[in-house]
Amino acid sequence: MVKAIQNNRVIVRPDDPEKKTSGGIIIPDMAVGKPMTGTVALTGKQSEDDIPLAEGDRVTYLVGAGIEITLDGVSYLLMKKTEILMVE
Repeated sequence: MVKAIQNNRVIVRPDDPEKKTSGGIIIPDMAVGKPMTGTVALTGKQSEDDIPLAEGDRVTYLVGAGIEITLDGVSYLLMKKTEILMVE
């Protein structure tokens, strides 16, 4: 795993997209959009202007945010902290 990243960056593990509706309808892969939520895996040093983030926080981010990276066979998104809209 990565030990450190730039202060204004965060690594997020995206949630798996829903493949079934609450009513039980299976959604085909073509129709499943990219997730907009995930869990913080690593964050850069906090500044006074940043949203407070810590490993394990659940976040909602912009559609298409970040770049996809693979670490130890797991897919993550490396994004700017400004692309995060909300912390749960």
